[in-house]
Amino acid sequence: MKTIAIGLIAAAALLAGCTASSSPEQAMAPAAGDPLTYPATSMGEFEAARSEADDYCYKKNDLKRAVYVSRTYETAKFDCASK
Repeated sequence: MKTIAIGLIAAAALLAGCTASSSPEQAMAPAAGDPLTYPATSMGEFEAARSEADDYCYKKNDLKRAVYVSRTYETAKFDCASK
């Protein structure tokens, strides 16, 4: 019985470690040439998305800055460009 409980605890810890290691940046990293897409249903979310995109471009793309591409009711798209 103890062996099963220890196994279940170890499995739960392993699964928690796997899901905690994936970061939002990895999930949001676009393929080459694709714009960065963020959810933005309000102006506050749009500003947050612009800030996140700018931070991503600056840190991951050779100090580039985010440039607005397009927006729908649900998403905002940005691209990284040199300024």
